[in-house]
Amino acid sequence: MNSKIIFKRFLLAVLWSLSISLMGAVHAANMLEDISFASIPGDKVQVILQFSESASAPGSFTIDSPARIALDFPDTGVALKNKRQTIGIGLARSINAVAAGGRTRVVLNMVALTTYSTEVDGNRVVIVLDKANVAHSTASLGRNSIRDIDFRLGEDGEGNIIITFAEQPKNVNLKQELNKLIVEINNVGLPGDLERRLDVNDFNTPVSFIDTFTSGKNIKMMIDTKGEFEQLGYQAGNTFT
Repeated sequence: MNSKIIFKRFLLAVLWSLSISLMGAVHAANMLEDISFASIPGDKVQVILQFSESASAPGSFTIDSPARIALDFPDTGVALKNKRQTIGIGLARSINAVAAGGRTRVVLNMVALTTYSTEVDGNRVVIVLDKANVAHSTASLGRNSIRDIDFRLGEDGEGNIIITFAEQPKNVNLKQELNKLIVEINNVGLPGDLERRLDVNDFNTPVSFIDTFTSGKNIKMMIDTKGEFEQLGYQAGNTFT
C-alpha cells in the first residue's frame, strides 16, 4: 500500500481519537444551568444553583465594600440565559455568574454582609442567607434613627419615597448622578430590618429600585430611575419626602 495513504489513514485515526477525547472532556465539565431564589421562613433568603451533574462544595470568600459573597466552582461552565439576575429580597441585591479559566465564580451582591450557609444536594447547591442582625444594628443606632421607609404612588403618576425619623433630621442631602438619586443622611441609625432593597417597578413610576444601607455612621439611599424625570426633596417635621 502506498506509504502516503497509510500516513493519511494514520493521521485521520489520530485526529478522530483526539476529537473523541476532547468531546469527552467537554462533556465531563459540569455546567451551571439555572439559578432560582425565594424568601423562606425566618426572614431568610434561599438561593438554589442547579448544575448539569453532581455538584461539589464551593470555595468561598466575602468582600466588605462593596458587600459581596463569592463562590468558586472548579471544572464548571455556565449555561445560563441570563448570567446576571436581580434578587431584591432581604439583603440580597443581585447575583451573577462568570466562567473563566476552567471554573465558574458566582457572586452575590449584597446590601450588607450577613452570615450564610451552603449545602450540596445532588445536582444542586443551596445557599441560605440569614436575616439582618436587628439586635446588633439597633444597638449601634445614633441619637436619631430611621423609623420607616415607604413608597407611594402619587395622583399624577409620580413616585413618592417617604423617610420617617424618630426625631427631626438635621442633615439630609439629595443629589442626582445620571440615572441615580442619592440620599445621604449623616449621624443617623438604621434598624437592620430597613437595610434592604425595595423593588417598586410594578408601580410604573420613574423609580425602579430603592437600596438603603449603612455607610459608616451615616445612611445612604441609592434610588435607581428610568426615563426622563424631575426630582424634588422636602422635609416636614420628622419626615423627608
